[in-house]
Amino acid sequence: MAYSGKFRIYCPPKFDGLNVIIWKVKITVFLNSLGSHVVKAISKLFVCLEANEDSWSEVTIKKYTVNFKAHYALLQALNDDDISRS
Repeated sequence: MAYSGKFRIYCPPKFDGLNVIIWKVKITVFLNSLGSHVVKAISKLFVCLEANEDSWSEVTIKKYTVNFKAHYALLQALNDDDISRS
């Protein structure tokens, strides 16, 4: 079987609360695997100025998409108990 060079990573590293430094490295690598803009999205607040999504520019749509990819990955990395405490 030939390797196509394409792969997907679906499962972010789980945060167990023990070694934050190692988990931070792992989650950063995971977010980068989703796209270089995804890891950048967690350091900035996403603000959508227009309520009507139909009028969003391509740039705004891309920012929206990477923002929610980052949020989804981080939520999947946490246990349900950790999420309810925040």
